[in-house]
Amino acid sequence: MSTPTKTRTRKTGRPALYPQVQAQIKKMIKSQGFQSGGQLDSEAQLCRRFDVSRASVRKALQQLAIEGLVVSIPGKGHFVNNAKEGTPANGVILCVLGTHNPEALSNDSYVADIVGGLRSRLANSERRLLVEAVGTSQQPASNLIANHLQNLAGLIVVPLGEQTAEDMLASTPSNLPRVVVGRPSHKPDIPCVYINHHEALSRATQHLIDMGHENIAMLSISTTSTGWAGEQSAAGYKAAMRNAGLDENRLAFNNASNSPEANQQAIEQILRDHPDTTAMIIDIFQDFAALRKLESLNIKIPENLSLVLVDDTEAARHHNPPVTVIREPTFSMGQIGGDMLNELLAGRTPMPRSVEITVELIARDSVRPASRTIKSVNRNTTPKTDA
Repeated sequence: MSTPTKTRTRKTGRPALYPQVQAQIKKMIKSQGFQSGGQLDSEAQLCRRFDVSRASVRKALQQLAIEGLVVSIPGKGHFVNNAKEGTPANGVILCVLGTHNPEALSNDSYVADIVGGLRSRLANSERRLLVEAVGTSQQPASNLIANHLQNLAGLIVVPLGEQTAEDMLASTPSNLPRVVVGRPSHKPDIPCVYINHHEALSRATQHLIDMGHENIAMLSISTTSTGWAGEQSAAGYKAAMRNAGLDENRLAFNNASNSPEANQQAIEQILRDHPDTTAMIIDIFQDFAALRKLESLNIKIPENLSLVLVDDTEAARHHNPPVTVIREPTFSMGQIGGDMLNELLAGRTPMPRSVEITVELIARDSVRPASRTIKSVNRNTTPKTDA
């Protein structure tokens, strides 16, 4: 089989092979006559087949999961989902993402995990799952939903940023099976599942406090971008610091944008404003960019700075040393949301109606006791340069 043609990513200039791998897997599914439910080769086998890295294969499978052609189930593998074109007799299930960013479907792992979890639970349904983003600020979620009402069997809303579940569900029929994923629902008749972000950041902060750290900084994305989740994360950090009698004013938000460059500048600003910081929690999407920034500032992890990231990513697992993380089970959240909708479609009431998912602290090698932290001579945040 031919090797995919190499393209280049816009930001890094590195070869981006996953679009070609994605196309090759589609071709393979069609040419080999895969039936719905048929299992694809393992990731390792696909790597050898296409002569690409596992990262490229995983990204391609993630894209196919978003399209609905593949269902990925952790611990079991990747399966074909040959949904029929057109509108099934039993209607469609619509998943609306509360974002104006058209790239969220492909570039946001949080969204991809939720959608993957939903598909894994709805794959055997006779109804087709459609996933759509709000699109523009001039297109309210209620308008998007209204366009599908004639054939709509069930609705899942995923509020993001400043979007609220109530706004997204406005004007939807009360007899329509509806589930909220990612936020609490303030309507008792609408089931919801969400991650306890307050607990996540409180646990991360407490872990550092237990290791003897007092000067703990936190970087988060602007609450304008993250909405309720960002507010809960900041509150969790502050609560843990306040309960320990520590300064909670080392909290910084990247208010500019969620670009790698803006996040790197925010990290540098925190360390410039608080040079005595011995530990940091970073709650942003581009953790790889954050790790690269700390490296460029000659800050060694954990010798000069203990570090905790949210969430458990490839960058965190494969960094040297591996980084302590708060693991947020977003795929499981999507699965629970799918189970809730299946119950509603079957005429049953999901119990419980509100599910709060707890997080897990994965302790690795990026945190050391505060007493062993070396005050770095490079806290002037002057990036190192190549010789």
